[in-house]
Amino acid sequence: MDALEVKVEGNIAYLTFNEPRKSNALSSNLLRELNSFLERAEGDREIDIIVFRGANKKFGAGADLEELLEGTRSKERAHSYSNLMKNFFRKLLTTKKLTITLVEGFAVGGQMEMLVFTDINIANKDSFFSVGGPKIGVFPAEFSVLYLPFLGRRALRYAILSERISASEAKELGIIDYVVEDVDKALEEVIGKLKEVDFLAIKKMKELRGKALESFLPYLDEASQAYASILQTGNARQRILAFFQSRTKEVRSSKP
Repeated sequence: MDALEVKVEGNIAYLTFNEPRKSNALSSNLLRELNSFLERAEGDREIDIIVFRGANKKFGAGADLEELLEGTRSKERAHSYSNLMKNFFRKLLTTKKLTITLVEGFAVGGQMEMLVFTDINIANKDSFFSVGGPKIGVFPAEFSVLYLPFLGRRALRYAILSERISASEAKELGIIDYVVEDVDKALEEVIGKLKEVDFLAIKKMKELRGKALESFLPYLDEASQAYASILQTGNARQRILAFFQSRTKEVRSSKP
């Protein structure tokens, strides 16, 4: 089973995160498939819009904790995973395609962080968000590089405390553009509006935006290295194991 489901209709590519066992977390397989598709799409003149969503009404659980745990044991695995994540965000930052997200359920960790790189973010009113990271002994690398300079100290609080953010709060912070009952209906409305605009103009706008943000690219590299390093030298291993143990207890206690 592919970790990424791809459907292209006209000038729109629909990408669905499909890692059901991991709540659509950003596994290495999913990141490889995302990076591969985004690289191909950049040279495809037929594609103007890329829509991201998660299968089973779950946008995504962020970094794959099983792989992070492996990264605490292996320097090579830590850097390999961190580089895959960095390359994904770099491609989102530099693409000239219009990117749209449909958030249902939750967007946690890396999948919340990716929302600063995408152009139009639509969320179901009952969805929630969390930066994650410090609770499991790591930090939100891309959030630190791009979110915090633009969103300011209020966003820093969410990053430090790993607090849950409601859809309405995410809109107030500028992370989400539309909070709606039905994300598919909202997407139809947005696509209807996009039919009235010129995509050559949008591509030029995105090209200039990408150039303006190029100064952040070295910090993405630095953040990636720091992320891999903290897996090796910090408290991530103990904290991730404790998280898994607590989840196991929750599952057992919920059984009749």
